[in-house]
Amino acid sequence: MKTLRTFRLVCLLAPLSSLALAQTPSITAGGVVNAASFAAGQAIAAGSLVSIFGTNLAPSTQAAQSIPLPTSMNGVSVTFNGVAAPLHFVAQRQINAQVPWEVLPAGTQSGTASVVVTVNGVASAPLSVPVGPVSPGIFTVEFGVGKAIVINQDGSLAQPSGSISGVATHPAMPGDILAILGTGLGAVTPPAVTGNNSLDTLRTNTTTPTVLIGGVQAQVQFSGLSPQFVGVNQINVVVPAGAPSGSAVSLQIQEGGITTTPLVTMAVTGGTGGQVPSTYQDLYTQLQNYLNTFSTTLQWNGQKTGTLFSADVYPAYSGSAGILNPGYYDAAVTPYLNSLQALGVKAVKVAIGFPILYQPFHTTYQTNNPNAYQQYLSFYQRLVADVHNRGMKFIAHCQIVHTGGAINILPYYNSLTWTQYIAGRSAQIQTVAQQLKPDYIAIQTEPDTEATNSGKSQVYTTAGYQQLLSTILSDLRTAGLHTMPITAGIGTWIPNWQAMTEVLTGLSDLDMVDLHIYPINTVGGTNYLNVAMQVADMAHAAGKKVSMTECWLYKVRDSELSQGFTSNQIYSRDVYSFWAPLDQQFLQLMAELGWAKQLEFVSPYAARYFNAYLDYNQVTASGCGTDHHTCTAADLDSLANQALSQALQGPQFTSTGLYYQNLIK
Repeated sequence: MKTLRTFRLVCLLAPLSSLALAQTPSITAGGVVNAASFAAGQAIAAGSLVSIFGTNLAPSTQAAQSIPLPTSMNGVSVTFNGVAAPLHFVAQRQINAQVPWEVLPAGTQSGTASVVVTVNGVASAPLSVPVGPVSPGIFTVEFGVGKAIVINQDGSLAQPSGSISGVATHPAMPGDILAILGTGLGAVTPPAVTGNNSLDTLRTNTTTPTVLIGGVQAQVQFSGLSPQFVGVNQINVVVPAGAPSGSAVSLQIQEGGITTTPLVTMAVTGGTGGQVPSTYQDLYTQLQNYLNTFSTTLQWNGQKTGTLFSADVYPAYSGSAGILNPGYYDAAVTPYLNSLQALGVKAVKVAIGFPILYQPFHTTYQTNNPNAYQQYLSFYQRLVADVHNRGMKFIAHCQIVHTGGAINILPYYNSLTWTQYIAGRSAQIQTVAQQLKPDYIAIQTEPDTEATNSGKSQVYTTAGYQQLLSTILSDLRTAGLHTMPITAGIGTWIPNWQAMTEVLTGLSDLDMVDLHIYPINTVGGTNYLNVAMQVADMAHAAGKKVSMTECWLYKVRDSELSQGFTSNQIYSRDVYSFWAPLDQQFLQLMAELGWAKQLEFVSPYAARYFNAYLDYNQVTASGCGTDHHTCTAADLDSLANQALSQALQGPQFTSTGLYYQNLIK
């Protein structure tokens, strides 16, 4: 435990600066926060550790060397309601201190504290801070999020093996007993002495918190003060059998109406949520072998370039049912954007399919709602503004509305000649560029899929593809609308990928060549992941940038590839939580591909699984049949959407969502 103690104190006490004192100390508004979670706006608790942020808080950095902790150090002192606070360390812009147990009058659980920092006799203006009975937070390797300080029985951290330099780590397993280090869990019995630790006796919290591992409640064996540290709580828990497996499983504390962030994580292996059913074991192994092989082939040098990491805004797809219903945006889109923003996503990709923003479609074909065009336009204008207000980029993905969805679109496609079809596609893209002003615009990315859905087989020929793209690009240039980077591309699975890539690289007005990556299989000696690298190299050789508007791990066996790459029954496999480790490995490789090939952006498609998966066994129990054969793709999609809707209320994240958050930050 000595090694862990040194490690934790380094993280906890690391100062932000050691510049010389020049002026009167000042505490930043909202700058007194839980020292573990750094949660803004959360009340502090008596006996807990807090970080105080501001300016001129100390003449230089100094850390406490003994216990009891001093109340004056390097000319610095801090008071809470006039009571001197024990100091862990002081620095020019940050102080870590313990909130005195006596901060509120005896018998009082809630109130306010007036915090004052005094440096060499000069006092700061007081800052009023709310005080509550509890203020839970979990210590992490970083600051407030990421890998938790959760200790296995052998003294290692319950994190992926080798994930923290110089510290022993390995995942926990169901049934393991772990010690979680946090602060702010409230009163203890017997009472504690301010500034001292609890070596004389164990002090137990008067209220036992709830601990969730991957959203599953864990048995709490002990919750109280750590015998080793001042102001630090220790919670001993048993990893529940139902915990999901993963390298970034959320670890949360619930107490006093507060739930800590799901962005604090640990590693779990062998959980029931991660057991691969025998039905899919062969497929799982096959995909894992492909990923492992590509990891060796890719040979990324470890240098991160400026790749922008995005995610698909699933509820805003133009073919979604109910998208124009009153309240849909607030109920479905806003929570989704909140979730992506919490994960640190810097861009979003939105599919705006033809002919949703093509006015002649609504005036000559969709006669049941003459206002539909303006309603769709207003919806997407609101969405772009919302995304930009959140500081994120907007990628407009201008494909077509797929057949077989909520809109019966095929008769309209059949009514158009090839010339009319091109004109309509071009007109809608001009509308997107002019009315929405996205940061990037993708004008076509899967010629084979578009040909299948539209019935326009010309799209999937080199001549037809060149005609479609060159017309759109020429029209944009003529209208003065080529004001943002334009990309177009292919799915890496098409047999004529090289010829189609040559079409793309030959278009002078095209800025980027785009990749869609789904199957990772090898067919006829050609591996689809290797094709992605070759397409990127061809684009760069032609002086063009590369983007990736869609990618996700397609769960298909080599023997099933003849079903095509749009099989809903195969897509429906994505819903199960046992895929999480492979989804995470795939995302890691897509990020590394982005960095290695200097992609402009990478946008995972099935981002709804950042929030919720379905447990395979629970789906069986819910009535889809003992072997799942009676659970249709539509059934699974509906169940997945229900789970997503519930998870977004938190928001709550799966281990895959948290893995992506840690990957891209």
